[in-house]
Parts: sequence; structure tokens; C-alpha cells
Amino acid sequence: MKYLSKLFSLLILWTFCMGCTKHGESDVLIPIVDTIAPNVGSAGDQINIIGSNFSTKIKDNVVIFGVGQPAVVTAATPTRLTVTIPEASDGAWVLMLRVKNSQTIRAGLVTIVSLPTITSMSPVTGPAGTQITLNGTNFSSTISDNVVKINGVDATIQKVSDTRLTAVIPPGATSGPVTLTVRGKNATMIAGSNFNNFKIVPASEFGTPGQAYDISSTVSFDYANAIDTDGNLWGINSKDGQIYKLSYKDGSVLKKVSIADIGFDNTLSSYGGVGITRDSNGRLHAYIAGASSTGSKAYVVSITNTGVVTKDFATVLLGSSGLTAHDFVILSTGEVLTTNGTGYSTDDNDLVRLNTNGTYDIYYEGARARDLVVEGKELYVLRYFRGVPTHVLIEFYKLDHNKVKTTIGFPYSAHNASSVNYVNGPLNSAVFWQLEAFTMANGDIYTGESYNQLIRKVDLHTSTLEVTKIAGIDPYTPFPRPFQVFTGSFDNVTLPMITSLLYDDKHKVMYAFGFDGKITRLALN
Repeated sequence: MKYLSKLFSLLILWTFCMGCTKHGESDVLIPIVDTIAPNVGSAGDQINIIGSNFSTKIKDNVVIFGVGQPAVVTAATPTRLTVTIPEASDGAWVLMLRVKNSQTIRAGLVTIVSLPTITSMSPVTGPAGTQITLNGTNFSSTISDNVVKINGVDATIQKVSDTRLTAVIPPGATSGPVTLTVRGKNATMIAGSNFNNFKIVPASEFGTPGQAYDISSTVSFDYANAIDTDGNLWGINSKDGQIYKLSYKDGSVLKKVSIADIGFDNTLSSYGGVGITRDSNGRLHAYIAGASSTGSKAYVVSITNTGVVTKDFATVLLGSSGLTAHDFVILSTGEVLTTNGTGYSTDDNDLVRLNTNGTYDIYYEGARARDLVVEGKELYVLRYFRGVPTHVLIEFYKLDHNKVKTTIGFPYSAHNASSVNYVNGPLNSAVFWQLEAFTMANGDIYTGESYNQLIRKVDLHTSTLEVTKIAGIDPYTPFPRPFQVFTGSFDNVTLPMITSLLYDDKHKVMYAFGFDGKITRLALN
């Protein structure tokens, strides 16, 4: 009997304990979340959920992003879960958590961001202190979230948005890759890009490569201008009849050639200028039209770097004022050429050769030349030759010493159209807006547009003659510009309404002249 009593007591105790076990398994504690660290990341990143009442069995912990985006739990302790962020679109996601059979709780918010990319960088060369611009995606608008280094040395970030960042190359930096880290994530280059190698070069008084500079000119230069061998600018202003020289450093007027300085003809009472150019030996020459008591006169003259004017020869005055000629160049053969018209679509002008005996002849008939550039032994021509209400078909061509013409390409130039932007790509399908001028640099054509206020490059080294933008604000906004930035990086500078472009090969700078008297100097690589 005593034995049966003990057995009965053990049975009751066993039944109670079994009940406790079953009851304990069903009463799972609700998890508690204190924090999520980090709470920003990209797909594949790991985050930590820190709190209590988690299961040490990984499969017992279920983590969901938003609705139906399960995440993989890679490690679990009673107080920490390590979770991999799943593939999901950018934005703030609600993180939900369930442990065993507990109720599902809202654990917090996790922001998913795509990895940053760099699509371009400019400039790619310059001295310490150069401002560079990185374009791309998924940058942080908070400056401190972004870290830029050049060859391992921290650069100073000036301004940043989600897609554009400007930074300054630091002192002591050496040539090498420019890297960007956003919230600890390394930015990747787009496929095929190698924009992020920066070359350190010595500082130049002509400016930092990739930067544009406003020159404060006191006069408005006209179309045909020149650069002397020291890098100074020379131009003739038809309105006040003066020849001007501007310093390349600060734009101040160093020399104003007056009538009194033209000692070979003291009868002149006034004069204006068609243009000024440099010959193949580096000497400056001008074509001037003067007035005197005995009538109109015209001369081709030489100008020294100090502004001394001497007569090359007396010549013919084209047009009633001598100013209907639009351009003036001297070939490597010494032949002096101008035009007998402006070269607009309704003006079928010719290239005219001015002879030293005072006569002239037609050098090339039907040129319709809007702008002329001598490059080595060839003459490059911008030609307007078909006008329609809103567009003009144009042509780039060149003439050799035998006047054999070689066509380069046929883009369009839009005129007087309020909604035209521009089209890059192969030259024959490119669109310009009021293309007024061009120059040659490093064997390629650089164009200037007055309406778009852009400089673009025609790459003559490519089979399709690719057209790309070099400088000017993009995307285009109708003029007058709502903002004015006359000094800055190529892609963030307001250029003048371009009427003339010049390239100084010796100092690797380009000058853009505008209708409004503004001049911009651009330091090329």
C-alpha cells in the first residue's frame, strides 16, 4: 500500500511536470528590439538587430522587409540577430520580426540604397587646387557621408547632390585614381569608363586644365581676332575704330592703337577693321579700312607685339565701308584672304585674295564662308549653304594649296527657334543652335554656338567624327540665363553668346568671344 501511494505521487508529479513543459513551449516570449545597426545599407549588406528574447536557433527567427521580402538570418544569439539585406528597391522599409510562434512585431525602419556609381569626372588633369566634378548616381546629399580620395589622399568636398559632387585636389596629391566612398560603400565606374585617373601637372598662369575664367574686357572685340606668341589677345573694334591688345593674365587693356600710331598715312581721320590674324611665322597682321579727306582707303598692315603698326600694302576696300568682309586669314604660302560677304545662308560669298599690288582676285568662288581657320598647310571653312525657315544646313570643308576641296561633314545649325536644344553624336546627324564660329585644336574642330552658348568638339580622329560637349551649362536653358557663372569648371560655366573662338597652341588655352563683349578663357588639357 505504501508502495502504491508513492507510485501515485510520482505519477501526479510527472503529469504536472509534463504540463509545465508543454505550457512553457506554448508561452513563447515576445521579442524586444532596442536598435538596428546600421539602419542604412544596400542589398547584400549585413545589419544587426539588437534586443532580447531571440532564439539561438536561426530558423526560429523570421525577418521580413516590408510585405513579403524575407531576409536571411546568418547568426543568432538571445540578444543579437545578424541579417542580410535582400534585393529590394531603394527607400525606407519596415522590418518585421517573429521568433518561434510569437506574434509578429514591428522592429524598426531600414533604408535601402543602391550602390554609388561614377559616370564621368572632369577635368582629368591639373595642379593641386583643381576643382573636379564627379557625375554619377546614389551620392549622398550630406557632405560627410561622402569621401573622395586621389591616389589615397583625402580631397576636400565642396558641394554634393545625389548625382553630382565637386571636390578640390589637395596639396601633396600625386597622379592616380580618384575614388569615392558613400556611406562606406565604394563607388564603381560604369562599364567601359576610365574617367577616374587624374594626372597632376604643374600650375600655370593660364589656368587650371578643365577650368574656365571670365576675362573682364573693357571693349567688345569683333569676329576676326588673334593671339600673339606671348599669349596676348589682339582684336579690332569696328565701332570705335581701334586696335586693342588684352593681357592674357587679367584682361586689362595694354595697348590701344590710335590713328596717331598709324604713321604711314597721316591723312586718315578714322578707321575700322575687318580683322586681325597671325601668319605662319607668328607675326600679326590686320586688314583696316580708313577714311580721309581724299576718300576711303584700305590697307593690310603688320603689328608688333608692342603695338607698332606698319603698312604691308595698300589694298582694295570691299563693300562701301570695308566691313562687309567677315574674316581675314593668311595662308602658310603668304596669300592674304578675306571674304566679300558675311557667309550667312542668303549670302553666297567668295574667298578673295588681296594682292600686294592693290588688286584682288577670286581665290575660291561660292565659298559661303562664315568662318575661316588656317591649320598648317590647309584652310578649314565653315559654310552656310542652304536656308530653310528654322534650320540651315552647314558644311565643314577644307582646301589644300591647290584649292582642292575635301568635305568633312554636314551638320545642321538651327536659327531663331525657341525650343531647339542640341544633338551630339556623329557629325552628319549633329544639330547646333546658331553655330557662329570654330577653331582647330590638337587636330580636331571645336565649335562655338551663340544661342546654346556651348563649345563642342568634332573629333576628327574618329570614323564618325563624333560631336561631344566640351564646355557650357547643360541642360540648356533659354537665354538670358537665369544664373551667371563665368568662372568655374567646363560643365558649370556660363559662356558668352559666342561669335569667335581662338586657340593658343603654345599655352593650351581657348578663348570664346561674345556679342556682349564678354570673353572666356578655357584651359584645355
